[in-house]
Amino acid sequence: MLLNRGVIADLGDVAAAHRLVASATRGGVLFWLGCCQALMGGLIEKDADAAEVAAMLSDMIALGLGGLGIDAANAARFSDAAHARRALDRAIGILTGQ
Repeated sequence: MLLNRGVIADLGDVAAAHRLVASATRGGVLFWLGCCQALMGGLIEKDADAAEVAAMLSDMIALGLGGLGIDAANAARFSDAAHARRALDRAIGILTGQ
């Protein structure tokens, strides 16, 4: 689990703030990584364009955060589609050297 130290630390911080359901402190990292894997698999299968990728990313963030126990208002705030699109565009720019 060394590669997931950042996710573990982030979940620990959120758990310390009492914002997660109890089960998330035990299985949260595996749950989050499963959400990421499901998203990647779905995107590969769909051969989606950037707008669809951003929409799916937004949906999966909201679902994943909700599954960890984050309240609906914060899950919606963190999964905002416009923010997801900007983050996606930044990542694409980094990967393509633009």
